[in-house]
Amino acid sequence: MADRQMLMMGGIILIILAIAFGIARVWFVPFQAFRIVFGTLFTVFLPGFILSYIFFPETTSITRFEDSTPVSSESDALPGLDWIERITLAFALSLSVVPLVIYISNRLGLPITTITVMGLTAGVVVASVAVLFIKSYK
Repeated sequence: MADRQMLMMGGIILIILAIAFGIARVWFVPFQAFRIVFGTLFTVFLPGFILSYIFFPETTSITRFEDSTPVSSESDALPGLDWIERITLAFALSLSVVPLVIYISNRLGLPITTITVMGLTAGVVVASVAVLFIKSYK
């Protein structure tokens, strides 16, 4: 069941990317459309998505709310996030962490250019993946 949901999510993401690339291609040169679509996802979604796995490592299905069993006192905290919550949190985390890192690096003297924003975002992603691996080995 989980594999089917992952396959469905992957298909939906590919369809959304294809539609976004098609719309951006109408107004921009093809390479620039590629840069806009994937640059936006790289900056606005990916860092927060990885950070959401650090803070909430488990993913649950939406059906956890549909069963009528009462919640016991030992399981008052929800064990994880469903996909809608994770995607929403990914955007929120990315939109808060990436500008903060760019602002701090600018205050330290690093100019804001396309290369530095890409490098700083890649640094956030690499650091988050490293923390995720360290956390998974413990």
